[in-house]
Amino acid sequence: MHLNEQIKHWNQAAVKILDIRRVILKAGEEVEPYDLPANGFMYATRGSAWIVVDGQEHEVNSFYMLHAAKGSRLQLQVREEFEYVLLFYRAFLAFPNLRKTGRWEQRWSSPFAQQYALIPHAPLSLMRHLDHLEKAWFQPGNMERLYVKSLFYQFIHELMLQLSTEKSSVTISDPVQHTLRYLHDHYREQVSIIVLVIYRCSLNRKRVQVRLTI
Repeated sequence: MHLNEQIKHWNQAAVKILDIRRVILKAGEEVEPYDLPANGFMYATRGSAWIVVDGQEHEVNSFYMLHAAKGSRLQLQVREEFEYVLLFYRAFLAFPNLRKTGRWEQRWSSPFAQQYALIPHAPLSLMRHLDHLEKAWFQPGNMERLYVKSLFYQFIHELMLQLSTEKSSVTISDPVQHTLRYLHDHYREQVSIIVLVIYRCSLNRKRVQVRLTI
């Protein structure tokens, strides 16, 4: 997705911040594979680690920025003491007419479903925004939550500015892969749902429909 399309989506999005946390891991520690509960930004502030997101490997050092979608599987192995800020959020198109007319492939290719990474050219600016977000997040009250949301949009604005000058690797989160992985992990449980997955292949542009009834 082109940057202008990303900016357009963010302008039309309603956003809710779910959690902001700072994590410090010791050298040699490993984080077992787990599925992200929401879309999230990870920003490394110091140290180094190997991170795998849905099979995509990232060698992460200070000031490395990573975005991954809800349902992505993350695994982490620390090389030297590693500190990062993790920000989880939920976002969707705010206007009903946009949601009704949006195609499936547009939903999966929205900026909220993309995996991308970059080393920003002005890392301290992004760090400053995240520091302000983290401090505000732990202040109680509705006014403070409103302030957190305003800071988040400032963070996104700064990120879009830096993405416009940086080369970043972008991978679309695959909903079929997430669905099959969920079924594999929960095959012992009784599931009473019908899953309809519509996936548009970007190579041959053929539509494939998979209906799973369990």
